[in-house]
Amino acid sequence: MNRSTVIGLLLALASPALAQESEGTYQTRLLPPTSWDLHLGVVADALLRDVSLSVAADYGLMLAGSGTLGVGLELSGGTCMLGCGAFAGAGASWQDGLGLVRVVFHMPFSGETASVAESDVYGLALAGAAVVMQRGQPTSDATTSVGPAVGVGIGSHYFPGNGDALFAGGELRVLYATSIGAAMSWNLFGFGFRLTIGVRL
Repeated sequence: MNRSTVIGLLLALASPALAQESEGTYQTRLLPPTSWDLHLGVVADALLRDVSLSVAADYGLMLAGSGTLGVGLELSGGTCMLGCGAFAGAGASWQDGLGLVRVVFHMPFSGETASVAESDVYGLALAGAAVVMQRGQPTSDATTSVGPAVGVGIGSHYFPGNGDALFAGGELRVLYATSIGAAMSWNLFGFGFRLTIGVRL
């Protein structure tokens, strides 16, 4: 029996084990280039000081290494919910709106459970503008001002039943925004959560 025959027999014996190992490894799904993630969300900071409704769209721009780079836009509008007086003075209230550009990197992960294949994990950077309308007292006139906003975060989508379109998910992020030249200066800073439902097209 020559050496090539021996090597062939060893490979044949090893191939079932190699196939089993491959079949037992699952990888998270990525946003494919030229595809869209459209999602609605509820955003709240860690203290429930501010609660917002948001809509976002992310577009798969290109493959980047082993992941996918995407860009998108997020719009949200919210209001002070708890402890407004503690943060802005007795009787104070505010409403805010955000327009943010999203830069999203969908990261590949692997695991040995099938649920890994039902998820998509990504990191994101946010930059844009915040509009805040403040009232020092319930009967006083509102003051509106605009300022820059930036943030970073990490998020995940879950595709129930390993489906191709519908997903639910969440993001953990930190956001900072500040007024520029406002009569009533303000700063918005803190950790927040965004819970989403959406569709991949």
